[in-house]
Amino acid sequence: MTIAVCLKCGEFKRGAFTPCRKCGYLPDDDESLTKHLLVSDHYHSRAALQAIADRVKSGQAINFDPETLKQAWVSKQEMDAETKRLGWGCSVVFAVAIAAVVAVVLIVAYLIS
Repeated sequence: MTIAVCLKCGEFKRGAFTPCRKCGYLPDDDESLTKHLLVSDHYHSRAALQAIADRVKSGQAINFDPETLKQAWVSKQEMDAETKRLGWGCSVVFAVAIAAVVAVVLIVAYLIS
């Protein structure tokens, strides 16, 4: 599970792209999504994340290397499109599973009668 720092209030949260439980902030554009990813345990140790959290809580700016931002860039549009694709795929798998269960029930009912 990903642990990240909320860049608005400095609290730890589960997932870089989730709302903060303390302040409710939700990264919602490419830059904020990328910055929240970069302050997660994918990039830093727990101790380093604590130092980042302390800086945010004390009002200090967190500086991001432009090259690192560029390499880790997150596209909200691409994330949304992927979420839609996953949703469609899950719906198809669910429908196939239900159809298989119904088919098995009908076959068993036919064999019993």
